[in-house]
Amino acid sequence: MHDGIGTMLSITKMSLNQLEQQLGGEVKVGFQFQKTRSMIDETMTNVRRISRNLVPTTLERFGLLAALEELADRATDGETDIQLIYPDEETHFPPALDLMLYRIAQELVNNAIRHARARHIVVQVFTFEKEIRLSVLDDGVGFDFDAVMENKQGGLGLRNIESRLNVVNGHVTFDVAPGRGSQIHVQVHLHDAQPVDLMS
Repeated sequence: MHDGIGTMLSITKMSLNQLEQQLGGEVKVGFQFQKTRSMIDETMTNVRRISRNLVPTTLERFGLLAALEELADRATDGETDIQLIYPDEETHFPPALDLMLYRIAQELVNNAIRHARARHIVVQVFTFEKEIRLSVLDDGVGFDFDAVMENKQGGLGLRNIESRLNVVNGHVTFDVAPGRGSQIHVQVHLHDAQPVDLMS
């Protein structure tokens, strides 16, 4: 939400400034531009505030693994079991990377529950030299990757995952097919992992 809306608002503001320059300096028109620009600035501030509020407290205070444990506990119920596997040694990542990986895991777990109707989900986090690997495996009904990606509404979450990873030169592999469980693997090289705040 933050990335997409923030970028759109920034582009809208730039377009407004360009349009103002082209139309000249008429006082009445200039006042309307100033008013509209103030409304965009206020909206951008609100989007930043909402985005901050959406960051789980556990993620901010204790990091990615603790937040994933909380996600797994909350999503586990009588119908769905979620298992989290991660290394014994304590690992720390930049806060922006923590948030990005958390959002990706959240999206994949939600998809497995809501769309694939999975009963068992495994979330794995491993670090290998200078690389972090996040995998979400499920025993659900699967899906047709090409068909989902062609659907502008249905494939939005998966496209968002790819967009987030592009920012940090990350990579995602979808091992999926209709009628069987899915395995989705995310890889990020830690030396490349410097996500930028598009609202700054």
